[in-house]
Amino acid sequence: CRFGRPCGVILTDITEEGLNQHLAQYHLQDLQDSHETSSGKVACFWDVGGRPCGKAVVVDGLAKHLASAHLGIMRKGCQYCGASLARIDALLRHQRRDC
Repeated sequence: CRFGRPCGVILTDITEEGLNQHLAQYHLQDLQDSHETSSGKVACFWDVGGRPCGKAVVVDGLAKHLASAHLGIMRKGCQYCGASLARIDALLRHQRRDC
């Protein structure tokens, strides 16, 4: 796991539910320390090259963000150009705009 303060846990259940359980069990303090914006979003603390991701996400969507953006479990490939996108909605948007 590369979220917030090191927890030393190897993530075995990277489903949205599994990630929510992991965050609640090991990173509650990180989530409490995160400053919510006026829109109810928190900054993602996933380590990306030694720095936190920083993307503002709604708390309830954090596990989905981790799964798609950082763990790639929802990754889809474009059949037209081969580009790899994080989720199906991003793939469809890419195909409308870029292919």
